[in-house]
Amino acid sequence: MKRQKLFIIVILIVVVVCAQRAHTAQRTSSIPGAPEQIPASPDKLIVIPAEEWYNKGDAAFTAGDYTNAIECFKKAITLQPNNADYHLYLGIVYGVKDMPDESLRELKTALEINPDHADAHANLGITYYKKGMFDEAIAAYKKALAITPTNGSTHSNLGIAYYKKGMLDEAIAAYKKALTIDPSSLDTHYNLGFTYYKKKMYDESMAALKKVLELNSKHAMAHNVLGTVYRDKGQTSLAADHFYQAGVLFLTQGNRERALEAYDHLKQTKSKAELERALYKELYPTPNAQ
Repeated sequence: MKRQKLFIIVILIVVVVCAQRAHTAQRTSSIPGAPEQIPASPDKLIVIPAEEWYNKGDAAFTAGDYTNAIECFKKAITLQPNNADYHLYLGIVYGVKDMPDESLRELKTALEINPDHADAHANLGITYYKKGMFDEAIAAYKKALAITPTNGSTHSNLGIAYYKKGMLDEAIAAYKKALTIDPSSLDTHYNLGFTYYKKKMYDESMAALKKVLELNSKHAMAHNVLGTVYRDKGQTSLAADHFYQAGVLFLTQGNRERALEAYDHLKQTKSKAELERALYKELYPTPNAQ
């Protein structure tokens, strides 16, 4: 059976953190004074302050130990239930653990405490997006950008949500805004190029996809879509070059299904038999003689 063309748009789901690790002062700004402790005595232990549980949770999150991170953030919240950042981080970890309902609960709690928390709005948008609630995601991203308009990741995520709604012009505008803030974002350049392709704006699509390859020449999906653009423009020789590169790169990444699709596209160009043979050998190597 002929494989159906399949393109994917890179979903740029960026976990937005409320403070850089170097900016430790921002983490403690919501904790006035010294943490309360139980006085030391032979029969009593010193209570670990909320900030320490928060830091332990952050370290566990960074190490990928999400279960431990959840427990640490919960303990921090038990000690300081009105700290928006603690609820934010717990919501982020729940999101990474694919627990969207729990993530929504914590992020909404963070916003009840601090309605102007841009990172909480942005992560709420991410969680809504994962649940397929694109209108709600768009609204949350817009609230985040009203507070912090220079966050390129949020502009890019807004573009992705617009794309899923079929609002391609709005998606393009959001991607372009994101690139004025972070011109080195591979995923945003790719998403822009793919969206231009869906609108049959081939020259603009090629420009965006070539930018991806300038930044990373081994971006397999950029080669694959660029090959499709060249094919649709009737430039089959250039299309074959990119389909071949895509096939080899997909194999290197262990994605044989995508490599086979690229091989099918390469064959359909009927322009470079030598590349077709070379990719076939990569797909079906001859066993070593015993």
